[in-house]
Amino acid sequence: MSSSVVFIRGGEVVGATDSIYPKLNLLGHAQLVEVSVGSQCGGHGVCGADRIRVVASKVGALSPLSDVEFKHLDENEIKNGYRLACQCFPEFEAPDLVIQVTLR
Repeated sequence: MSSSVVFIRGGEVVGATDSIYPKLNLLGHAQLVEVSVGSQCGGHGVCGADRIRVVASKVGALSPLSDVEFKHLDENEIKNGYRLACQCFPEFEAPDLVIQVTLR
C-alpha cells in the first residue's frame, strides 16, 4: 500500500496525492491535487481560514501544533483533530501511511 494524503469534503473524496512529502505542508499537498482548503493569506498563518480536520493512520505522523495554530484554534477544535493546513507537516513518509483530511 502506498502513502497518500486523501482530501474529503461532504463525505466524498475530492483529491488524493500518490505520495507524502514530509517537507511540504498539507496546504501544499492540497495544491498539488488542486483542492482548495480555504487559505486566504497564501499559507502564512495569518488568516486561520485553512482549518482542516486531520486523521493519520500512524501515531506521530504529523508535526506538533505550532504557536500559530494555538492562536487560531480553540481547545475544542484541537481536541477534535483540527489543524491549519499551512502549519501542519507530515513528519515522515511510510509505505502504508494515510493522512485523511476533512475539509469544510
